[in-house]
Amino acid sequence: MKSVSILFTISIFTCLCNSSAIYAQCNVNEKYDKVVSGYHQSIALKNDGTFAVWGQDLNNAGTGDLLTPVNITVANFAALTGTPLKATIGGAGGSGKEQAILLTSTGLFAWGTEGYVVANSLTSNAAFQKIGTPTGGDGTTKLPSGVAPADVLQMTASYQTLILLTTGGNVWILTQSSANMQGNGAAAATTTWHQVKKNASTVLSGVTAVRGQVSNSTYGAVMALCSNGEVYAWGNSVYLGNGTNSAAKNYATLMTLPAEFTSSNIPKMIGVTGGVKGTSTVKNTFYLVSNLGSLYALGDNTKKQCGTFNTTEQKSWVKAKVNSTTEFNNISYISVQEHDASYPGVAAITTTGNLYTWGENDGMMLGRTTDGSTYDPGFPGGFTSGTDKAVSVEVGGHTLVYLREGSAQFCYVGHKVGGSMGDNTGTDTNVNTFNCSGTPNISICGYVPVAASAITSAISVAQSLITANGISTTTITIRLKDASGTNLTTSGGTITLTSSAGTLGTVVDNNDGTYTVILTSTSSPATALIGFAINGTTASNTTSVVFANTLPLKWGDAKAFRKYKTQQLEWITEQETMVSHFEVERSINGRDWSVILAHKNATNGDLMHTYTHTDNEYIPGVVYYRIKEVDKDGKSYYSAVLMVEADAGFNRIIAYPNPADKLLYIGNVEKSKLSNIQLFSINGEKIKEWNQPQISYDVSNIPTGIYLLKVNTTDGAQQTIRIKKI
Repeated sequence: MKSVSILFTISIFTCLCNSSAIYAQCNVNEKYDKVVSGYHQSIALKNDGTFAVWGQDLNNAGTGDLLTPVNITVANFAALTGTPLKATIGGAGGSGKEQAILLTSTGLFAWGTEGYVVANSLTSNAAFQKIGTPTGGDGTTKLPSGVAPADVLQMTASYQTLILLTTGGNVWILTQSSANMQGNGAAAATTTWHQVKKNASTVLSGVTAVRGQVSNSTYGAVMALCSNGEVYAWGNSVYLGNGTNSAAKNYATLMTLPAEFTSSNIPKMIGVTGGVKGTSTVKNTFYLVSNLGSLYALGDNTKKQCGTFNTTEQKSWVKAKVNSTTEFNNISYISVQEHDASYPGVAAITTTGNLYTWGENDGMMLGRTTDGSTYDPGFPGGFTSGTDKAVSVEVGGHTLVYLREGSAQFCYVGHKVGGSMGDNTGTDTNVNTFNCSGTPNISICGYVPVAASAITSAISVAQSLITANGISTTTITIRLKDASGTNLTTSGGTITLTSSAGTLGTVVDNNDGTYTVILTSTSSPATALIGFAINGTTASNTTSVVFANTLPLKWGDAKAFRKYKTQQLEWITEQETMVSHFEVERSINGRDWSVILAHKNATNGDLMHTYTHTDNEYIPGVVYYRIKEVDKDGKSYYSAVLMVEADAGFNRIIAYPNPADKLLYIGNVEKSKLSNIQLFSINGEKIKEWNQPQISYDVSNIPTGIYLLKVNTTDGAQQTIRIKKI
């Protein structure tokens, strides 16, 4: 017999959907805004796709402190409607000078001190409320006309400025700062949405990331990274990287990039800071991180924010340094102080997880030795290189938050007041070195579980029986889990495989906690026993593949998926010969199996046969299945393991198989209720669209990668499903 060629169904609903809205998604690979920090307050996107807020003046009234993190729900914010999608903060560097902005599936909300992001005329008081309608805005959502909440890819704010990036690659700005900050050559208008342009007739397009910082009406700048590697900037304090002085630019202006950047090596992160408080020199500083790990800086360097071990203004791009002689060459992540009009600070994470800070250390916001001093790049206090590994970091106006590997608690340093540390105290003091134990456990998006476990990590095979001809192949998959059995979502180190027969190919790290490798058969019958090791430690779980000369059964597709309170299995065969029956086994840990269907007669014959089984016992977490084929001579063979991921709701629309190869199916909804299906890249680019309900959707020509599938139904509902194309 030939084993099942299986694409197992994983219904990934990182964030669930309801009938009227989509949820925010926790994308661990997103480089920005897992945490947004103002002067003394923060908003965090959690692993479950919801938001938590804490700190000064951000309660429902917008005038009281939140000493511990509070979920952004209607129970805590009475005027809330819809599902939260994006959140940001902007302010002017001081207590009572911060305003938060929330985007939900129904539109834009604001709370906190009026006027510090959106104009006073758009709010009635400091309390949590939907903003008024800006000129050029939709009367319901308050977004620019033609832009729906689901179209917003990024939302970032700074002093008196709100910036949106759409999935279509366009930038919109609502600012009180100045005409130049609008980026479209228009005269200043404090309550008008402006679409950024290159010139009077050309809209800036193809943008994949946008960041900005505003200090006051005289100084501020925005930069945008495009999919083709170009970088644009506009505002009142713009350096172009060509050796010229800072100048105002009222349109998006192309920056001159370092020679390192080519068509094949484009910038992967950008940033803008400024705000040298109490001085007349408040020019901005710009940052670029290359795919090769270099970190470039440009502009004002009064507070050593360029990381060059001097205070010289940089009119051309320069590389930041580890020390006075050695340049950084392994930067993976940066955060610069951008949401507040106060102090320029920078934090960077290396590929090895080391955390460096530099710039102005006011209120101990960088965790360096002396309050108020300026610092070159170095390790902050409380961070131990080689022991601690940083996953993400956020520099606020007077604070710094970083997430370390293996902990659901964040680490905090800086000015602690009004609940800014989330530790249930309003004490006014400086936290001089990182406090990682006194902070709340809120599982910020990007939380990396502890190291992969050699006991719980699983191994599976796409086809457990292939032809013994020396060329047939099957795919082996390693799924890393921590000691509690929780799936890892990032790489877990070095994975090696062994096999007693056949030839193993190169191990591929999929950067999502899974690894795959191709096994090629021998030219004569044999059984391959396959094991693996994690960072040199032999794993407990193994699998096997049979290489056979004759195959009495040819298998087609097989899938498993959740439907309401049941789990559904389906497998297809053809050319059955001397097959007795099938059995179905189930496991909740991937190791221990029990028979839930003891006997399902085989049909036999050359025609295609479809078999189904419903597991009526509802299992709320991850559940595994495998199909056992039993021949009439008593021999038996197992299929690959099918897995149904954590429950996404009983009646949620699903897409399967996920990962998908050639065809994608939509489940848990009647075909007649489907109106429109859209496929987007993770960066928001529309890849494909189907306007008529179909039995299946062809994705065979879609490149390998992660995509967002937006499913629209005839009742006006929309659900977004994260899928993987293999």
